[in-house]
Parts: sequence; C-alpha cells; structure tokens
Amino acid sequence: MKKLKRFLRSFPVRVLMSFVTLKLILLVWVVAYIHIDARQNSLASLSKSFDTLEQAFIASNVGFQSFLLSGYREDDFHLTGFSKGIDEYIAQQDLQTDSLRQMIYVFEDNDLSGENNLCTLIVMNQNLKKSLMTLKDLYLKRGYVDYGAEGDMRLVAHALEDSTSLAKEQILQLRRHEKDYLLRGNMEYVEAFNFLINKLKNNVPISSKAKNDLQSYQRKFNHFVGVETALGAHQNTGAYNDVRIQIDSITRAQKMLKEMVESQIKAMSADFKRMLWQVSLVAVVLALVLSIY
Repeated sequence: MKKLKRFLRSFPVRVLMSFVTLKLILLVWVVAYIHIDARQNSLASLSKSFDTLEQAFIASNVGFQSFLLSGYREDDFHLTGFSKGIDEYIAQQDLQTDSLRQMIYVFEDNDLSGENNLCTLIVMNQNLKKSLMTLKDLYLKRGYVDYGAEGDMRLVAHALEDSTSLAKEQILQLRRHEKDYLLRGNMEYVEAFNFLINKLKNNVPISSKAKNDLQSYQRKFNHFVGVETALGAHQNTGAYNDVRIQIDSITRAQKMLKEMVESQIKAMSADFKRMLWQVSLVAVVLALVLSIY
C-alpha cells in the first residue's frame, strides 16, 4: 500500500496524471463548445427561416396584387381558369404551412415557447387559402368583357340595342347606368337601372320580344351585381375584404412570432456564452490547481 502511494506521488506519475486530467478538462470544454455552437447555429437557422418565410409571403402577395389590378382581366384566366398571380399565392399558403410545421420540431428541440402561435398561424394560412380560392371562383363567375356574368350581360345588352321598338335614348340610358356601376360599384346606379327598366317594361308600348330582351337584360345585370357584391372589390366588403383582413392578420402574427422567437434566441445565446465562459473558467482553475499539486 505504501509502495502504491509512493508510486502515485512520484514525479513521472503526477506529470502523467496532470496530463490526462488536462486532456479530460479540454475534452469537456470542447464537447461543451460544440454543443453550444450547434444550438446557436440551430437558433440562427431558425431566425433565417422566419426571414425567408416572411419574404416569400410578401413576394407572392405582390403577384396577388397584380392579379387584382389586371390579372383577372386577361383572356387566359377566363379560358383556362389559371392566373399566375393568384394561383402562386394559393400554392404559397401550403408552402408556408409546411415550413411552419417543420419549425414546430425545431421549437421542441430548442425548448422554445411559441408552438401554439405556430399552430395558429398554420390555421390562418389554410383559412386564407380557402378564402383565396373563393375569391378566384368569384372572379371567374364575374368574368370580364366577353366572359362570365359580365359577358352574358353585354350579350343581351347588344341584342337589346338591335331592337326597333325601343328608343335609342332609353337603351343608352340603361347602358350608362350599367357602365357607371361597373366603374364605381355604387348601388345608386343599380337602383336607377332597375327603376328605368321597370318603367320601360310596364309603361312603354313595346313588342313582346323587346320586353323579353329587357327582362333578360335585367336578370343578367342583377346577377352580375350579385356576384360583384359577393366579391366586394369596389366597397372593400365580401370575399375581397375577407382576404385583405386575413393577409393583414397573418402579417401581424408573423411579425409578433418572429419578435418573440428572436427575443428568446437572444436570451439563450447570452446563456450559452455565459455557460462557455463558466466552463472555460473551471478548466483554467483546475489546470492551475493541478500544476501546483
């Protein structure tokens, strides 16, 4: 036993033990550093993912706004039912949902709070997708010039213009009310249109064909007004307003979630740095102690 103690206290053994202990301390420090660095990289990647998500949402929204301005007027949209601006925006909601679902796992791995916010955002994206599909369907029903409800209305209006039993001034006045409504979407033009056409049907001697044409024109016009009202583009109501409100809500929710996550990432990064300094300090102290004893 005494020989063993003398052996362990011998200079070569003490040097060897010091060397091994220092190696172990260095190994612990390296493992701690690698772990902390990996966590920090994971958090940095998450922050970058939020930036990418936000930028993709904004970029696809630009295409959607282009559709609202002019895309719905294109012949190809009404012939094929496809328009890049709105269809890519619809597809973007699924991409956003997939990205958010992947983020849930990252949140769990890094002990971040906010999973409920992610789930809420997923529901919001899917609701927006449904609203966009409804909006697109209404634009197809509305049509433009020769397509949809507007095309049907124009067709009977042109047939009415060929009528010989109606004064041209009366027909032109009806068309003026129609065009005023198309431009402004104000219901006063709808009322003026229906008042005049009812007067022509009931108080003016006209042929049965002209009367049928008037009735058809009135039905087509009021059907167009019904689709336009459901769409709500003129008055910021209906499906158009639903989509606008949802886009604003998602934008705010994304911003709030990003700020919350960045705040947590900042706090965790500070904790990681403090841990690394603590491990480093312990390693230095142990090294000094071993060098003395």
